[in-house]
Amino acid sequence: MKMTKKILFGAAALCAAVLFSGCNWSLTSALQKSIGTDIFKYNDATYDSGVGTWTVADETNETTGYIRGGKLLLTKHSDIAGLVKINNGYADGEAVGNLGLLFNVSQNKSDETADNYKTWNFCVIGVQALTASNVRYYVSYFANIAEADMGKVNFGAWTGDEKTGSAITKTEFDADTLTPYEIELQTWTTINNLAEDGTFSIVFDVDENEDGSYTVQPYKANTVSNHVFTANEASKIGTTKTISATTLGKSGAAQAYVGAYGMIKAGQTLDGSIEVLDLTKQAILLAE
Repeated sequence: MKMTKKILFGAAALCAAVLFSGCNWSLTSALQKSIGTDIFKYNDATYDSGVGTWTVADETNETTGYIRGGKLLLTKHSDIAGLVKINNGYADGEAVGNLGLLFNVSQNKSDETADNYKTWNFCVIGVQALTASNVRYYVSYFANIAEADMGKVNFGAWTGDEKTGSAITKTEFDADTLTPYEIELQTWTTINNLAEDGTFSIVFDVDENEDGSYTVQPYKANTVSNHVFTANEASKIGTTKTISATTLGKSGAAQAYVGAYGMIKAGQTLDGSIEVLDLTKQAILLAE
């Protein structure tokens, strides 16, 4: 079983809100931050090897565009594993939306005069019901994304109109660019026969390696029991994706924020949840 390691740095003042040293702990509102549309509700339960569940309960998007949002856990971590569930995720001949995980999340704060000051950099995993029986998922990195653009097409990493413009993409981290861009880490990857009537569950396990690279691996939901994730070779599905540190502009392992992500298409209703199962090498550090 993947063990949860918890390393505490100067957290005495937080002990009233968070329990450590092998005990369960619950996430309080002080340790959360919403980005984009606030579509998530937190189930404030305490689990031995995780922080609980974010839910999207029959949330309807009544706009003409799509809405998307995230929930960040404002402590820094190296790894994250999450169980993603979508109920009735295929309607009117299309996916109703995506759910997934955020990892390697950081905020640019180095220069208050820079165009990207306090913008976000993050990796996102999004999964959806491709058909009534098949699902698909992708992994991307986005840089220099303003909070006001979190709900826009491609998080604002787009030139011109959505229908006539093009996505702003790069192949690796660009320290000299302050405008938004995307690095496509893994294109849409299909997993056949995972869903039934558009309903499915899938686990994503994200591990940071010593050199700062990440490994992303999807698993069947049978790897989870009583809120504990146990890696099982036979339950691996999809492909194993290794993301190099160079691609993300990292020189070595570095803790970052993690969280939940969701998107709902226009006129659709999304129902599902993201249960965070495992957080390792944890250091308490509240964001400003």
